[in-house]
Parts: sequence; C-alpha cells; structure tokens
Amino acid sequence: MENFRDCYVQEKRKFNLTHSEEEWLNNRKLIPEYIEKQLEIIKEQKLRVQTYGDLSQSQALQEEQPIKINKPKSMEEGYF
Repeated sequence: MENFRDCYVQEKRKFNLTHSEEEWLNNRKLIPEYIEKQLEIIKEQKLRVQTYGDLSQSQALQEEQPIKINKPKSMEEGYF
C-alpha cells in the first residue's frame, strides 16, 4: 500500500509541475490525457527493455572511470 501511495504522490507532483490548477480545472480532459500519455511511455519503456535488455546496467559499466594506479617512485626513476 505504501508503494502505491509513493507512486501516486510522485505522479501528482509531476502533473502539478507541468499543469496549473486553473488549467486542469478548466479542462477536465487534461488529467485522463496525462494518464494515458504516462501509460504509453511506460509501455514503450517495457518494450525497449524486452527488445534491447536493461540499458541501465550497460550504461553503468560504460560510465565507470578507469582506476589510476600510482607507480612506485623507483619505477618512475627507471630502476627496473
């Protein structure tokens, strides 16, 4: 039940950021259109994950920075 509430609050905040109260009070179709648009986005994301796999894991691997190893001073001076 808590997950549903969190999701509801998150979507309500997104909606309120993009649409003023006056706007949706004057146009009652705005809320159902917004919901349909968000559901379509979710469907597209699920289809993309099924087709191409989870890109978040591959992106995380690409974003990792190479590890720099400090050389011992003796290697820098050419003793080896």
